[in-house]
Amino acid sequence: MTDYEKLQRYQFRSLTSKLPRAAVMMLLTEEDDPHVILTRRSEILNTHRGQVAFPGGMQDHGDATLLATGLREVYEEIGLPASSIKHQARLSDVWSKHGILVTPFVGSVAPELPMRIDTFELESVFKVPLAFFLNEKPARLDNLGFGNLELRVPAWYFGQYHIWGMTAVVLMEFFHVAFEQMLGHVSGDLQSELDRLVS
Repeated sequence: MTDYEKLQRYQFRSLTSKLPRAAVMMLLTEEDDPHVILTRRSEILNTHRGQVAFPGGMQDHGDATLLATGLREVYEEIGLPASSIKHQARLSDVWSKHGILVTPFVGSVAPELPMRIDTFELESVFKVPLAFFLNEKPARLDNLGFGNLELRVPAWYFGQYHIWGMTAVVLMEFFHVAFEQMLGHVSGDLQSELDRLVS
């Protein structure tokens, strides 16, 4: 089971910038062997085409909060209403290579909920057991640099799916906080580097 109390006590990093904002939802099933819900984005999109991602997207003017953004995007992309999701925690902001600040949230859902995907944005939706990430050695560690920042980020293959990049950065922090398992490494001050590159 997932220790949500550790996540709720966690002092996440909140970044400030004039960059556009987005939110994603890391959804876990409520069962003895929890699974994380992931999507593979459509090949016709302009950005992140074909990549594995958490449900999520850009903040709209009508969204009261970034959490509201994440919940709205979950409903639009995979058909799960906000009423079916228990918000559990927030993780640290991450900085997309496309110049977007992304806020990840963690939520839990009943395992049997039916999902309906937006076939324009998504190719598929699938579930991965948390035990897979905890027990399987990553296929490799990627070097993802932003200016003076150095990131060593795990990448996995789960069947036909390739899990890497920003999704893996979020997973890396989640497993460090919730399970005290280090799957990669980040060095440098993200806020300082963001200020330097965006100013």
